[in-house]
Amino acid sequence: MSEVNDILLIEDYTNRDITIDSNGSLLIKVQTQKETEISLNFTIKNDVDFRCLIFNDSNNKLTINDNYHIGENSKVVIAYSLLNDAEVICNSAYYLDGIYSDLHVLSAIIGNCSKKLNQFTHHYANNSKALIDNYGVLLQNGQCNMVVKNKIYKDITNCNTRQNNRLLNFSDNAKGKILPILYIDNNEVAASHGCSIGQVDQQQIFYLTSRGLSYSDAVKLITLGYLLPVTEIIDNQEVNQLLKAEIEKKVDLSC
Repeated sequence: MSEVNDILLIEDYTNRDITIDSNGSLLIKVQTQKETEISLNFTIKNDVDFRCLIFNDSNNKLTINDNYHIGENSKVVIAYSLLNDAEVICNSAYYLDGIYSDLHVLSAIIGNCSKKLNQFTHHYANNSKALIDNYGVLLQNGQCNMVVKNKIYKDITNCNTRQNNRLLNFSDNAKGKILPILYIDNNEVAASHGCSIGQVDQQQIFYLTSRGLSYSDAVKLITLGYLLPVTEIIDNQEVNQLLKAEIEKKVDLSC
């Protein structure tokens, strides 16, 4: 692909190898009519600034297997919009192969059913950088399991790897589990994680309702604050506005 400012629509089983060799953005929209498994294998060449949003618009169980090999001096942002009332299993692997490769992963989740994230970031090159941000909101009988692994291999130095995994729980019936893992084989690195699972802050609810909002509207506002940052990753204003409207619609229906 020489130019990557595009929308890829997936409607059935898919197994694709995609090479990115120039700056740009890609929206992958999944609209399957049955239980589906898709596989996406990306190779991002050197000196590329690339952004990709995977947007699940299916009401059927979906398994996503996606892999990314990132080259030297390349900056990559991968975002997941997992908002529908359908089971999702997302198995993702990120390979920082080139020196000064830079990765940012952002996930936005609404859980009214089972959502599972299995993410593994591999630092294979010196001076590589990774930031993983996963934000989920659990409603009613929602379940969300996250297993997030970052590994810096032996003799790989001056790397920076960070995880932020957060689940906000609006229901006593919801279940959330986060397993953050750091494998570090070298001292000359920076590695850290932040992890939280908990009920919504009742002081936030009280503050918003004291300003005239209903409880339902307060919950929606807090949820949007968690999820709307995912709309900023695609450098296309029209796509951003469409995605923002879709997130607001999902939150309005779910909360």
